Amino acid sequence: MSTSTNTPTQEENHEFDPKCIFCNIVAKKSPCYEVYSDDDVICFLDIYPLHPGHTLVIPKKHYKDLSLMPGELAASCMKVVPRVARSLMAATKTKDFNVMLNSGKLAGQEVFHAHFHIIPRSKGDSLSKSWCSWSTQPLKSELAKNMVVAIKEDLEINASNVISNPDSTSNSASNSAVSTPRGVETATNSEQQS
Repeated sequence: MSTSTNTPTQEENHEFDPKCIFCNIVAKKSPCYEVYSDDDVICFLDIYPLHPGHTLVIPKKHYKDLSLMPGELAASCMKVVPRVARSLMAATKTKDFNVMLNSGKLAGQEVFHAHFHIIPRSKGDSLSKSWCSWSTQPLKSELAKNMVVAIKEDLEINASNVISNPDSTSNSASNSAVSTPRGVETATNSEQQS
């Protein structure tokens, strides 16, 4: 938080970002095809759907990505996903769907207001050939052990930050430059050479 003033910045405010299309939808300044709304969450059809019925689930407050959201608000979003998904499957006459969230530019996030996607699936749909065709490699035991230690250490730091400052939505990863956790070598550094 800013120490020079008591007025929160736009990023800290989380109420409304006039440049954000989703904030404008929440404020009813931009139209949408709304399918559900409550005090914390609004769901509407994606205007560039990957499949007919593709629905977005967003918090009404502005958070750039999932890592900045309070757990309670993320839970409120996920609480409505099964209900909306069941109705979506009935409306689209499908049985299968994906739930996903892209958090950050490299992960494919295009609108920087956290949001979940519910995407109905059908045999032979346009996603069938490309969906999850990522190249994977087996997880190396040493990397896994180091990653577990690093994640647990960071979770401990975040837990103590929340206890000392319960209004804080920040975490140590978002407050520092992107770096590899201590003791963890990335696959690009060590495993791709083997």
